[in-house]
Amino acid sequence: MITVKIFRHNNGIVLHEEVPPTVSKPALSWLAKEKIPSLSNDMALELGLYIIESVGGGQRQIAFEEEDAEIKKQVAEVYAAKKDYGRAAKMLEKINLEIAHRNVEADEKA
Repeated sequence: MITVKIFRHNNGIVLHEEVPPTVSKPALSWLAKEKIPSLSNDMALELGLYIIESVGGGQRQIAFEEEDAEIKKQVAEVYAAKKDYGRAAKMLEKINLEIAHRNVEADEKA
């Protein structure tokens, strides 16, 4: 789980509240789109949950809503792969489908 340890150690760089979203957003985008999908299920789950917890709610979650949604979707996929469908469904429920600048098809909302 070295990737997660490195990320936690460097958390101040990526997710620290004093770091402006213009700096941390590209890093989270890279993690969401490239790094997490390349990890094993266990590592992806651990890192994904850690990021979701670190981003939290409120203004920071709004700033990272696309990345947050992507990571939650990936965590749900890991839960589904582990046949933990209840947790997968609960994770998907947490995704804000009314994001103003995100195009979500009607069947994806269903």
